Amino acid sequence: MEPAERAGGGESRDPGGRPEPGPRGFVPQKEIVYNKLLPYAERLDAESDLLLAQIKCNLGRAVQLQELWPGGLFWTRKLST
Repeated sequence: MEPAERAGGGESRDPGGRPEPGPRGFVPQKEIVYNKLLPYAERLDAESDLLLAQIKCNLGRAVQLQELWPGGLFWTRKLST
């Protein structure tokens, strides 16, 4: 195996290999095929990026303030859903 393949870069030669990272720089776990059919499909990536940024910011703030309840629990729950 070449070093680029070990690091996750480059194309996979075997059919069961890991897929290439998309334009967003990561490989999603599973794509929901029905999202493309939604009337607001073009806004899904921007909305998910905004929500993730909000969760990361507020979860980091809760950790810095050592606020496990309710802040840490609330934002951890938002991240998991």
